[in-house]
Amino acid sequence: MGIDWYDFKEKKPVFKWNELIEEIKNIKISEPQKEKIEPFYEPDEIDLKILEMIEDDTKISLTNISKALGISVPAVKYHYDNHLIKTGIIKSFLVKVTLFPKQDMTSLYYAILRFKSKDYREKFAEAIKNKHFVSQATSVSEENILTMTLLLPYYEYLNFVRFLWDLIKEGILESYELGNLDTANSFWKVLPYELYKNGKWNYPHDEIIRNLHLLVAKQELNFRA
Repeated sequence: MGIDWYDFKEKKPVFKWNELIEEIKNIKISEPQKEKIEPFYEPDEIDLKILEMIEDDTKISLTNISKALGISVPAVKYHYDNHLIKTGIIKSFLVKVTLFPKQDMTSLYYAILRFKSKDYREKFAEAIKNKHFVSQATSVSEENILTMTLLLPYYEYLNFVRFLWDLIKEGILESYELGNLDTANSFWKVLPYELYKNGKWNYPHDEIIRNLHLLVAKQELNFRA
């Protein structure tokens, strides 16, 4: 992935922001194929525990999972093969390789991009699919918004900001929010596994919003101090 943005002679990734703008403007988006909706399998508690352990350590063995859960290896394999793979809960695996030289100081950023139209959002998403700086990108349903996490060396950060401003001047992007992710003191999971209790999901919306307000207030006090 991202081979078109890699200089094999110099053995390092390159950044072609101006070319990317032209690619976004000229790219053709095909009509999305309607996917056949399959009946959703509701994972049980063992399935979720296996998922969480795989997410924490993608190289974990079935033997180590069985020891941690206190069940047999065949039982783990049955849940993995029949409950997670066959039902499509786990569809595929993706191995990401960082192309930046070790001496390059890189950082992980997040971006929230608001586009002028859904069409521009889809064109942007298609254009960045195979670019090495993209860690993750997700569109927001019914909105002209794309959220991203991206890995950039420090010397390219300002160039990326200029790239976003150029998208605004081109009438492609409406606005953006950009920030740095503290990878040393943060973590994330695909699913909030801790909210699955007694065979069902429990989402304490009011409690989460209240804690979020308290966290923001605390950060503001620390900033003013």
